[in-house]
Amino acid sequence: MSYTNFVNKEDIIYEEDLVSEEDNTEIYITKNITVKTIIHSLTPLEYPPTSEEGTALIYHVEGWQNIEMAFEDVQYSMGLPCGQNKTTCTYLGDIAVIKKDRTCHGVNICEFAVPELREMEHKLVDPNSDLRLRMSKELSTDNVNYNTFAIKENVDLNLLQQLLNGLYEGETDEPVNNCYLVFSNSTKRIYCPHPHRSENTITQGKLMKKLCEVRFSKLIPVDIKSCPFVILISKGIHTHPPPPPNQVPVTILTRLQELIHQANNDNSDVTPTHIITGNLIKTYFGVEYLSDIHASLNNTDLLRYYFDKIQKEIHPQGQGLLGVVYNYSRNINNFRDYVNRLEFFEDEHVIIFCTTSEQLNEWIKCKHFQIDLSFKRVMGEINEFEINYYSNEHNLILTFARVFTNRATTIAYQRIFHVLFDLVLQLMGLPPQFKHIHGSGWNCIIADLDYAQAKGLGLALNEIDNTKDWEEHLVHIFRSCLVHYKRKIWEKDYNDIVKNKMVALLTAESESAINQVFDDIQAIEEDAADWITFYRQKWVIASLNKSMSKIANDVWITSPDNTNVAESAHALSNLRGRDLKLLTAILHGQKLDKERFTTIYVHQKYNIPNKGCDKGLISRNVMSNKRNAKKLTKVVPTKCKQNEHTGSNKKTKTNIIEIEEYDKENICTISSIKIKTRNGTEGDDKESEFTLKFSELEFQERALALRERELILREKEAKIREMELSLAEKEHVLNSTK
Repeated sequence: MSYTNFVNKEDIIYEEDLVSEEDNTEIYITKNITVKTIIHSLTPLEYPPTSEEGTALIYHVEGWQNIEMAFEDVQYSMGLPCGQNKTTCTYLGDIAVIKKDRTCHGVNICEFAVPELREMEHKLVDPNSDLRLRMSKELSTDNVNYNTFAIKENVDLNLLQQLLNGLYEGETDEPVNNCYLVFSNSTKRIYCPHPHRSENTITQGKLMKKLCEVRFSKLIPVDIKSCPFVILISKGIHTHPPPPPNQVPVTILTRLQELIHQANNDNSDVTPTHIITGNLIKTYFGVEYLSDIHASLNNTDLLRYYFDKIQKEIHPQGQGLLGVVYNYSRNINNFRDYVNRLEFFEDEHVIIFCTTSEQLNEWIKCKHFQIDLSFKRVMGEINEFEINYYSNEHNLILTFARVFTNRATTIAYQRIFHVLFDLVLQLMGLPPQFKHIHGSGWNCIIADLDYAQAKGLGLALNEIDNTKDWEEHLVHIFRSCLVHYKRKIWEKDYNDIVKNKMVALLTAESESAINQVFDDIQAIEEDAADWITFYRQKWVIASLNKSMSKIANDVWITSPDNTNVAESAHALSNLRGRDLKLLTAILHGQKLDKERFTTIYVHQKYNIPNKGCDKGLISRNVMSNKRNAKKLTKVVPTKCKQNEHTGSNKKTKTNIIEIEEYDKENICTISSIKIKTRNGTEGDDKESEFTLKFSELEFQERALALRERELILREKEAKIREMELSLAEKEHVLNSTK
């Protein structure tokens, strides 16, 4: 593959091929500029050919987005002495052009450069025979061989150190190694990166400039539309090696910038590594690697430079808290449609509230929801607090609000809930409703048993209804996760008797029974005093045990007893990335929430669900029962003996399965399974076992379905009763007005 745009015979047209001219005929480009050779090209050349008499390179630029790339793609460094004036181009039909003159600045080479480089001249860069194309080969042999030393045995290390430091004053016959490195004139290097031997000293050679007197002239028509041609004239012979192709051509650079923008749109936390390892390079350029696009991109620092430059343009204040404030203040890409509020407090508490009216509208419709704090998604001290809910109608986990906070104290949570409730009033036009306060609305909030979080919620509810203290509010609405409770118990160093007593608190049927369990734990384990003090608080034990809670029985039964939905929501968010910058985490959350609610809209409009399989409460319970049944009905491996009284080689299996059953709350439970064999043959009849298991599961599924239907009917009856009361009240008002 060709890395640069060299002059190839099939790509250019010489003027002498078009018209019949004598060899010594001079061609006038302007009144004062003549050339002997004219080349027509449709694409920019990085190494334009030159000659003593002058060579003109004519580009047909019609359709080009940037005509300057005819000159900017040139790899030669050009600059002073220079000039610019307006003149007339005779060759293009006496049209007005702007002429810009530049001088080639040559290259930089090492002071230990090989003589061939010092004396080199060139008019045309040939990729197949030029010295520059074998520099890498020479460099890999000479420089490595002469500059790499293997320390052998019995070497005088002191003498070696003197040699390396240039302190040895003896004589040496070692030759001075030659260098083949060539740098462009724009390099910032001062020394050659490879060490060289000079007499008794090993040193880095200084870079020296190899000057050049080739003159370049650019001719650009004043009216480029009527004459879509530009001319590049070069006169003289380059007295230096060709510079390396360090400059990225404009066309490639433009496509590369488009690629970076696209990568940023796909993933706002994109890095140069993501681009290199992703598929965008092949999509945009049709190759696998950057170095296959152009030789200059073999230096990945160029990609990082352009990447950082574009990121600075997109996010001038970065992607941290300042970037969030910048996007919020200027409402970039309707940022405030999702980020509704930024709150800053004197104690350096920062809160960022992310939600939409669509999300809040779904929030106020549900009866219960889960809250939890995630610690993994955002880089630094800021964490993400989420409000989540599982929609049985859409088989989907929904996030109603995301709150980014750098504090997790009681006051911090009180502020968070206060602003969330205020946002509901602001965007929905109605304050949030709580069943224990207003008679309808949210009836249960499930969370981990975090003291600061729970108290902050209770204090926020106390602001709405100060007739109850914060603990009493929690008794009416708060429920904690049993999974976390049990996990913390089994992580303790208490003995199994104490742990079983702690678990028994969940099923104790009265306050006296609960107190008895606490007393038993205290009597057995004296070190559990702090634990007992905490869990004896009324709101704490009420969040775990129904007999102490003031949540309605039907609500307690139908609401979850764990925060699995919240944990699953965190996992879904973490799939989009962890340890993200703050602005990136917000944008990822916005995209995920938009995706979820778009799915709901499509489901409601076209009746196409997000998933074909049912993941509702009944389905999950049935699957759980199936897993438990597999644990209960383990297959007992037995060896089968052939019957001595039969000549047949077939092994017959005859199993008798005795099942003891009892019926508790219409749920069938297998208490024991015994397997016996007849006729001296042992085995297991899998078909019989599966039949029993499926019979049990079908019974449980029917019981759960009937239970759910009963709850739905009761809910509909309550709504009808509410409508009847409303109509009766309206009739009473009408009659009173008459």
